[in-house]
Amino acid sequence: MARVYRIPEFDRVTEIVKDFTNGFAACDVVFGTVNMCHVADDDKVTIMYSTPRAVNGAPDEFADNFISRYPRCAVLSQITLSLLHEIGHMVNKEAMTHYDANVSTSAEYFELPNEKIATDWAGNFASKNLQFCLDFDTKLNSAILRAHMTFVARERMRIALDFASK
Repeated sequence: MARVYRIPEFDRVTEIVKDFTNGFAACDVVFGTVNMCHVADDDKVTIMYSTPRAVNGAPDEFADNFISRYPRCAVLSQITLSLLHEIGHMVNKEAMTHYDANVSTSAEYFELPNEKIATDWAGNFASKNLQFCLDFDTKLNSAILRAHMTFVARERMRIALDFASK
């Protein structure tokens, strides 16, 4: 289940993502546990973003699939590719179909019609606007690094103070 978080250090990152996504269509942006685009019944769009994380050193299957289809995009970070994909869902919401997806592999998931539409939009956009996407990628990842470093420093201090008070 997706969860939304409010970590003050990431407020600036959320602003950067919101400025970028709202350049395509109006939406809310929240920091959470996954990257996803949600369209509510009233057509309100919310994009949730999450910072990249490695799982047992495994490659990111989404990024691998994306780059295999759009090799020019290999210079972009996984989070930027994922955000572009979610924007692809948002700007193509009228083309999205409702279906019961019973897939057992990531490869099958990436071939679902809605996923292909979003990835194709993102890959085409990024390929045609590579410098624009690279500029955003640099800005976003710099902000994530700063936020992460500040968050870790705060948490270390909190733990140290907690330990010292015992």
